[in-house]
Amino acid sequence: MNLLELLRQEIKKLPIQNDLIIAKYIYVRTGELFCYNPQWIIATSEELQQIKKQTVDIRNVTSFEIICYSWAQMYQELLQEFGISAKVIHEFCHDYVEFLYNNEIVHADLTKDYYDITFAKFDPSLLQNFYIGSPKRIQSEIQAIDHLLGYERHSLRLSILKQAKRNLQTNFSNNSNEYYSTFFQTVEHMLNFMNQNVDYISGRKYIQYLFHEFLDRTQCSYEIYHVSNHNEHFFAELYLITIKGQTYYFTYQPMNQGAYYFQEVSKGIIDYFFLLPTFNVKQAACKKAMDGNLKRVKC
Repeated sequence: MNLLELLRQEIKKLPIQNDLIIAKYIYVRTGELFCYNPQWIIATSEELQQIKKQTVDIRNVTSFEIICYSWAQMYQELLQEFGISAKVIHEFCHDYVEFLYNNEIVHADLTKDYYDITFAKFDPSLLQNFYIGSPKRIQSEIQAIDHLLGYERHSLRLSILKQAKRNLQTNFSNNSNEYYSTFFQTVEHMLNFMNQNVDYISGRKYIQYLFHEFLDRTQCSYEIYHVSNHNEHFFAELYLITIKGQTYYFTYQPMNQGAYYFQEVSKGIIDYFFLLPTFNVKQAACKKAMDGNLKRVKC
């Protein structure tokens, strides 16, 4: 695919064009089109060095898997093609891009914590790592661009999910098993509706976001396991969610034609991943509040 030509044709159609608008459009568009290379998570030291050397030919894209290094190089090159002078900033084990707009530094870091590369696909109005000056500054210019480019419309997806939660609270006793069971079904339908072509890294990041936003962490606990098969380029997530002594099991894994789906499964399916030696299963760790306290748990 000729990415540069695609962006040229799309940017021609923008109602207003200046450097900041063009830079934000390209930032979001690369987040929509590209995914973070999951091999980076499990690669050996030698393989990591090979992945770090990979670049993107903006006139002939043959792979849509990137890491911070390849994205920063690609984004800088794209900006320069549109007359925007930018530079790649090298930090310890991480690259991002900066450029000047009205004598102020604009910071662009699509791959940081996998956050913006995820929400570019789901809700671009929630992006955090494209900003002028400091992230603590009120980003009125960026907000105006989001409105101009229509990114605020994507926030309706989150509004729909919140409305679904309110409906559940109306129909079921809050924190009852019926409430949670129906809620997970709702999340499954909503996520799969929005998530047909989303990659492994972005999908798992978004699921964790939904859990954080909508699960009552004083009433439930959960564990998350990363599953991989290095030889077959297979990646999946296992979720064990315990609510009042009852455990629910979910997977996020490729199904039809490689598309990822979030779905409830039996305990036997979870055991299948643990028992087969062809799968590498690793438990992820994060901080989560339980019974009002912040504890280090597996999730």
